[in-house]
Amino acid sequence: MGQNNRFHIAEIKEIFTISIVIPVYNSEKLLGKSVKSVIDQSNNNWELILVNDGSTDNSGKICDEYSKSDKRIRTIHIENAGSANARNVGIEKLTGDYCIFMDSDDFLEQTAIERLSVILSNEKYELVFYGYFCDTLLDNKYLTSDSRSADNMTYISNIEFKNNFFSLDAINFTHPVWNKMYKVELIRNNNILFPEKVNMSEDYIFNLQVYEKVSYIHISSAILYHYVSHRYGSITTKFDISRINSAHLAYKKSLAIIERWNPLYINQVENEYVKNVSVYINSMFNKECFLSFKNKRDIVKSILNNQDLNNCIRTFRPVDYRNKIFSILVKKRKANLILVIVILQRFISQSLSLKVSKKTS
Repeated sequence: MGQNNRFHIAEIKEIFTISIVIPVYNSEKLLGKSVKSVIDQSNNNWELILVNDGSTDNSGKICDEYSKSDKRIRTIHIENAGSANARNVGIEKLTGDYCIFMDSDDFLEQTAIERLSVILSNEKYELVFYGYFCDTLLDNKYLTSDSRSADNMTYISNIEFKNNFFSLDAINFTHPVWNKMYKVELIRNNNILFPEKVNMSEDYIFNLQVYEKVSYIHISSAILYHYVSHRYGSITTKFDISRINSAHLAYKKSLAIIERWNPLYINQVENEYVKNVSVYINSMFNKECFLSFKNKRDIVKSILNNQDLNNCIRTFRPVDYRNKIFSILVKKRKANLILVIVILQRFISQSLSLKVSKKTS
C-alpha cells in the first residue's frame, strides 16, 4: 500500500521540525503500530508528543517505554479530560514549526514526513492538506477499502480558498485534522484550540477556526495517512447520555464561525448537526448502553422536541439519504420508527462485516 515515488533528503532546501501529537486513551493494542509508523519515517525531522489522557490500561507504560528509548519522543501524562484537551496540551508543549495530529489507532505512510518536508522547503504554507487511505481492521487484519486525495493546488488568499471550499468538502477533506499539517504560529497567534466542552465535532470546530484565519494553503495529491475504522466503530467510543448536549453545542459553535466566514456553507454545518444527532441515537445501542427500549424512546422523543434541531430540519437540504430519511422522521415525530431503523441498520452493518471477515480469514 501507499505511494511508490520516493523523495530524498537532498531535495529539501531548508529544515523544519514537524511535531506529531497523538492523544492516547486505552489504546494499548494498536498504539504500537501508530508510534512505529512515526519511528520508521524515512526522514528524522520530527518530534512525537504522546499525551496519555488518563489511560487505565497499559497505554501510559507503553508511552513511557517509547520515550525512554527515543529522545525524539516525549510523553505527557494528564488526568482524563478527553481528546480535545489532550491535543491542546500537545499544542502547548510542542516545539516544532509545524504540527500534525494523529489518532492512536491510525498510522503514517513511511515517507510522510519526508514528503511534507519537501513541500515546506519550497513554500512557507500555513496549511497543507494531504490524502488518506480508509482502512478497516477486521480480525487483526488491515484492509484498505478506499482512499481520498485531490489534485495539487495552491491558494494564496483566504478568499480564493473560501471560493473553492465546496470541492474539498465534497471529498471529505475538510472535517478531520489528521489529513492536514498546520503552521504552529498560525494556531498560537490566533489562540486556536480544540473545544474542550464539546465531545462531538471537535476536529471540525478546530478546523473552521483555522479556515477563517488561514491565507496560504497547499493541497497535496500525496496519500500519506491511514485512517483506521473498526468493525463495530471506534475502539474507544462509549455511550454517554449527555453527549446529545455536545451535538447541540457543536452546532451552535460551528454555525457562529461559518456565519462569519462562509455563509454559503451553512447547509453543510446543518447536515453535520443532523448527522451527529443520528449518531448519538445510534450509540444508544452500543453494548455499553443498558437503557431499556422505553428509556431510549423517551430520549428520542425529547430530542425531537429540541428547538435547534427543528429549526435546522425546516431549512436544511439533506446531502445524503441517511440525513434525508432522518429529517423526515423528525418532522413526523416518529420516535419508534427511528429506533427500529437504527436496529435494522446495525444488524445489516454487522452482518456484512462478518461476511467480509469470513472471506478474508
